[in-house]
Amino acid sequence: MAAFVRADNNPDLVALTDPAAVLVMSRYQPATFLLSRLALDVGAEETRFLAAALSSAASRDKLRLLYVHRREGRDIFVSDDTDTFGAPGSNRRQRLNGLVSPARVMVTDEFEQYCRSRQTTGRWG
Repeated sequence: MAAFVRADNNPDLVALTDPAAVLVMSRYQPATFLLSRLALDVGAEETRFLAAALSSAASRDKLRLLYVHRREGRDIFVSDDTDTFGAPGSNRRQRLNGLVSPARVMVTDEFEQYCRSRQTTGRWG
């Protein structure tokens, strides 16, 4: 799983959840860094987020990564796990995007479209 974010003049900065050798992550040639590790203890704010996200035991750790992503001020969280994060346009996706706004959850295809549109217009955000 990887989380993507734009940083200043760097068009794509990719946060990885685990150390990984990145051969070809994207045709946009992003830079990479490691997303912060999950804390062992879940704090009160994170507990509220997980409850509002309607997390199950199976999706809890994945949603915790989304929480860290938002807490660290990242813009876009990319995952093709539609069971956990919802399909594009689904009620689940809308709910999660509302919880992490202004950050957004996207599947890979959505992120590729986002990058293409930003390359065309020269605008990010």
